[in-house]
Amino acid sequence: MTGNRIRSLDATRGTAMLFVLISHFGLTYFGRNGQEGLEGWFERVGKVASPTFMVLSGMMAGFLYAMRPESFRATRMRLADRGLFFLTFGHVVISVAHAPKLGRFDWALYEVFITDTIAFSIIVGPFLVEALRPRTRLALGAAVFAASWAATELWPVQWHLWWRAALVGEFVTGPTYRTAIYTFPVLPWFAAYLASTSLGAAFAARLKRDGEVGAAWLMLHIGGASVLLAIVCAKAGAVARDAGVIAPDGLVAMLTSMDCKRPPGLVYLLFHGGAGLLLLAATMTVDHLGRLDTWLRFTTRMGRTSFFLFVVQFFVFNAFFFRARLPMSPVWPLYFAATVVLLGLASWWWDAGGYNRFMTMRILRGQTAPDERRRTT
Repeated sequence: MTGNRIRSLDATRGTAMLFVLISHFGLTYFGRNGQEGLEGWFERVGKVASPTFMVLSGMMAGFLYAMRPESFRATRMRLADRGLFFLTFGHVVISVAHAPKLGRFDWALYEVFITDTIAFSIIVGPFLVEALRPRTRLALGAAVFAASWAATELWPVQWHLWWRAALVGEFVTGPTYRTAIYTFPVLPWFAAYLASTSLGAAFAARLKRDGEVGAAWLMLHIGGASVLLAIVCAKAGAVARDAGVIAPDGLVAMLTSMDCKRPPGLVYLLFHGGAGLLLLAATMTVDHLGRLDTWLRFTTRMGRTSFFLFVVQFFVFNAFFFRARLPMSPVWPLYFAATVVLLGLASWWWDAGGYNRFMTMRILRGQTAPDERRRTT
């Protein structure tokens, strides 16, 4: 435990941040050098990052309410404040980082980043956590997910194209509003967040009853079952597609694909979200056994500073790697290692200064948020 936080949750979020670096390094370095094989491999490995971030964010809201419902109102207001900061200041800063790649700042402003989707989720989600029971939230999350996918079929393709891409997503990975503009669709990912709040409630209940070992076993069972179910569904979808039962680019094919991220398919979420839960279970086990403490401290710090690192890595990859046009070289692992070291040092500096307290709308009134750091016990 880390004060009022579970260190393993922060450490798992920090590990997910490393998967973000893997994905974006492959896209920027190998993609620019025409190494499609390596780019695809790095992208597939990095796919675990986004579902893990969303699942952990939802779990945290459900967990905090289950553990301390009497103080959750204050927590909900802090989350809403942080979400508004992400949507305003955060969105503008990330857009600045994307401008060199897109060529125009106004195009970058049209992009919908994962931080925007998380911001919407932590503003709206905690209200529902207070108002609804865990099973109701799970059912509502499933309903929102189904509705978002139905909208991809029913929404006229040329009708408010940007809103369609921003809210429910696109099947294709090409342009959505203008050339190369990226959107991280809000509704299907919010559905995953909302469903994960129910998982957070179950996590808290098991933690109270059986301690961290019992909670780790719960994550192992749910994560393992999720991964196995995804593999079975993906195999069934592939067989049906090869047999001509379903269209290769149809709705069912997308839902049963492990690679369908925009919008996120059901099997994609089950497999990579389940992998994230297995990662959480492994992290909790290692932490309980007292092993790899240096690694856990490193990833915990990265987890606490994940938004800051997410912004910084965009500047590293879009402003430096993209413009530097580094040639393909056998020493590319050193490039990646240097990136991790740079981000690690940035994380240490940001966390040591407690600068998360500046990520608040209170800054407009000359105020800061409470320092979130906790002493390890």
